Amino acid sequence: MTGSLVSGTPLGLLLLAPAFLTAAIETPLFWVLGFRRLHECLWFFVVNIVSNILLNEFLLTAAGTPHYNLLVAVCEGVVLLLEFALCRFCTGCTARRLWLTLLFCNVCSFAFGFLAGRVFLG
Repeated sequence: MTGSLVSGTPLGLLLLAPAFLTAAIETPLFWVLGFRRLHECLWFFVVNIVSNILLNEFLLTAAGTPHYNLLVAVCEGVVLLLEFALCRFCTGCTARRLWLTLLFCNVCSFAFGFLAGRVFLG
């Protein structure tokens, strides 16, 4: 990733900034929704960072392709399934509770990102 530039911004920054922002939004929600053990929150934070970097790397390479918005929606679904599988391993809670928690966290961070984009990017 060193030396790669997208519009003059290092690719690492393009991938890390949204990953940390997403984790900063979703991890407190995860905690508020009842996952209060430190190892659960840390695991969720790391899973969020990794899945977000992978998602954004893929979406950066696919930018400008036909049906990009559909691709984003499908990829978000895949990321949700990946997060579910990895967090299920760590939390040991019921699948329904974890699925609803992850769905809520992802919808909230997506809505925040969408609204922030509208406000700051026009």
